[in-house]
Amino acid sequence: MRVAAEEHVVTEGSVIFVAAGVQHYFHEIEEELIVLVFFAPAES
Repeated sequence: MRVAAEEHVVTEGSVIFVAAGVQHYFHEIEEELIVLVFFAPAES
């Protein structure tokens, strides 16, 4: 997975934080991918 200019290896159980507005994408997916995404408001 690429987050901004950094590459991250994603394996089963991985947790990756992506800040709001940061470009990110998965690439070279070689097996079934299931993604759970959480969105939350900024703290005040």
